[in-house]
Amino acid sequence: MKDSEKKTYLIDVIERDNYFQRSVNIDLDKNLPEVIKNFYCPISYEQVLERMIDTIQLSHQSAFTWTGTFGSGKSTLALFLNALISTDEQIRDLATQKLSTDYKKKIVDFFQKDADWQVVNIVGQAISIETLFKQAFKLDDGLTTQQIFDYLTYISRTNRLLIFIDEMGKLLEAVNRSNTSEDVYFLQQLAEFVNRTEGRIVFIGILHQSFTAYARQSKRHMFNEWQKIQGRFTDLAITLSVDEQLNLISKVIEIDSSAVESKKSDDNFQTIIDETTANVANGRTIDKGKFSQTLENVFPLHPLVAILLCQLSKKNFGQNQRSIFSFLMSAEAFGFSHYLKNTPLDNFKLYQPSQFWDYLDNNLGNMILSSEYAKFWLLSQLAVNRYEVRGNNEMVNLIKIISLISMFADDTGIHADFNLLQSATGLDSAKLISLLEDLQSASLISYSKFQQAYIFNEGSDFNLSEAIEKYLPTIQDLTFNELKQFEPIIAKKHYQEKGAFRWVEIKLLPMNTTSIRDTIATLAKQANASLVGYFCILIPTNEEEFAQALNFASELSPTYPNFAFTVLHGYESIIELLKDALAIKAILKNEPRLINDTIARQETEARLVQTDDKINLQLQSVLNQSDWFNARFKEAKPLNIFKLSSLASQMADDVVERSIECNNELVNRNQPSPNAKGAIRELIKRMIENSKEENLGIEKFPPERAVYESVLKNNGLHYSDDDENYFFTKPKTGSFKALWDCADNFLQQDENIGQLVTADEIYQEWQKPPYGVKAGLCDILYVAYILSRPSDLANYINDPTLNLK
Repeated sequence: MKDSEKKTYLIDVIERDNYFQRSVNIDLDKNLPEVIKNFYCPISYEQVLERMIDTIQLSHQSAFTWTGTFGSGKSTLALFLNALISTDEQIRDLATQKLSTDYKKKIVDFFQKDADWQVVNIVGQAISIETLFKQAFKLDDGLTTQQIFDYLTYISRTNRLLIFIDEMGKLLEAVNRSNTSEDVYFLQQLAEFVNRTEGRIVFIGILHQSFTAYARQSKRHMFNEWQKIQGRFTDLAITLSVDEQLNLISKVIEIDSSAVESKKSDDNFQTIIDETTANVANGRTIDKGKFSQTLENVFPLHPLVAILLCQLSKKNFGQNQRSIFSFLMSAEAFGFSHYLKNTPLDNFKLYQPSQFWDYLDNNLGNMILSSEYAKFWLLSQLAVNRYEVRGNNEMVNLIKIISLISMFADDTGIHADFNLLQSATGLDSAKLISLLEDLQSASLISYSKFQQAYIFNEGSDFNLSEAIEKYLPTIQDLTFNELKQFEPIIAKKHYQEKGAFRWVEIKLLPMNTTSIRDTIATLAKQANASLVGYFCILIPTNEEEFAQALNFASELSPTYPNFAFTVLHGYESIIELLKDALAIKAILKNEPRLINDTIARQETEARLVQTDDKINLQLQSVLNQSDWFNARFKEAKPLNIFKLSSLASQMADDVVERSIECNNELVNRNQPSPNAKGAIRELIKRMIENSKEENLGIEKFPPERAVYESVLKNNGLHYSDDDENYFFTKPKTGSFKALWDCADNFLQQDENIGQLVTADEIYQEWQKPPYGVKAGLCDILYVAYILSRPSDLANYINDPTLNLK
């Protein structure tokens, strides 16, 4: 026997779990133990389930869509949820064990207590949605939509009902091809029906793209029909982070050799892990210990390859996890299988980034050249070919690494700094410096001060970094006006208790202005019953202003209880980035070389976006790790984004201390939707015409019935002493009584006695603190108020301010 035949290769000692290669079918694979045994439940999946639970419990909405790209694990998550509520105790326990301690109790309490579930798994086909439902539930073809819903209601009386439609996009594409609106209307009715079951029925449609994407594909006259159903479903994105994808990769690779396993402890491999971890930690926040362990578990892949492989799955020429497992499992040239088959155990080497570049070039090259990355990849191919002809393998390897990082790093935190490149290439410092200088001289790469890394150029001779250095001395005045403003902090607890949407705005206040006190006073006047306060971030530009800002925050916080102040500690880096941004804007405006150099202009514009994002990211971090001054605290108190939301709720409770409780999103808002306005008009008509009837004579459960029950009936405004004769009455206690008293007092003011008072004037009194009534409720409450005082007040029904027409 030949020596070559006696050799042991990595393929002989490293196995891969073939289960991860297959796709699943939610109908055929239901309750299969091997599906759950091999299932990895990342935190992002648990967060999707948590958001579903919160939406059902807080908003009573139970019609969902799960949206994610091909291979993102949507169907597998559906099977996992099937298992969690399975009647098979073994399957259910197996699934429960997959949950983390952070989310297990909440998920188990919701899905495994109170009542059993009946699950119906449907796989989409290119047929009518209504027909598919009849087939799934084995119903007669002649049944109407309402009869279908009546049947679902009947089922849900005994067991809670969970309905999955996988491949729902096939149904929506069929709708577009049919060019009729009946199926779209059925979806709309289905969502409205499910959302009124208070969680007894849960619907989940699984999509590869959003409803909006399907709407764009429809004929013009169908587009409006699509718009009606978008808001009926709560959409949840199914995506995995880089860390979660790395965990998936590690679960595929199974090493069955102590000789190979021992190589994990090699100093060289540990150095690579340490350098990679440090590099990522410099770009984003990670738990270094956990991340290092995760990188060790992807052995024998080079850690850099594993990270970039995760990003490949997110590109438009990849296919999410399926591109990961295609790389790991298939026999494609230069892939992982090729590496295992051709690497002898006695000549072990990690799977290198240069091999990954070759894998992409040979297997995905054509797809990349058809994508937005075409020019970038073509230039990297030309650079590699140029130095391969010269026989400079060290340069070729370096080009491949830098081009891969430049193309795939994105939000991973990885960046091609000197230490990482030295770790990835194994070159000594002098040699690496020489190669980098040669590549810079050839304009193939440049050093980005912003990224603190080397980046692969895209074919332009324009050196942006040098241009920024040239323009920086011209920046004299710093302006903060153009900084992106934060999204407001929602008073979530207040919203959950009262049903009214109120918020606190975040303001960036530079200390280099002379009118900051006046600014605070002006902001205080702008606060109202919806915008209940401000979180102010004071931005100093030097040490003196920093000290002033701390004194300022401490001094003013007792004066303005609905303001909270914090001081930006990392102001130096913000100032540097802001100067860079202003320099880049000057370059875009004044640099003549950008007129005919498209690549240079695109690079400059992209750098401006990156710089702005970096500024906003640093400012955003203030919301998670800063000390805040507020009148409610004896001294500065550390608050994160969640505690700021809690503080916002305290502010809201204080500003509108007499606010009413009304958990109806249709009307408890300042700008109701057109559908909500229609429900309000219909309800007011019935209030006037049918005030003596139970439920105002509203039959079944149209939108106005929900408004009636949540606003009038549940709060005792429409009442009966004998369950026969109903009437509107003045509330005796609570916040609604305070509203009636407010209107009474306003009408009895000296200047109003004997005068005509408009409804709008009463609305204005109700909408101000301490009541804070939303505009969508005013018409309903006003009519209820008038009808509760028939012997005291005269009202002109046709008054235009009432807007009843």
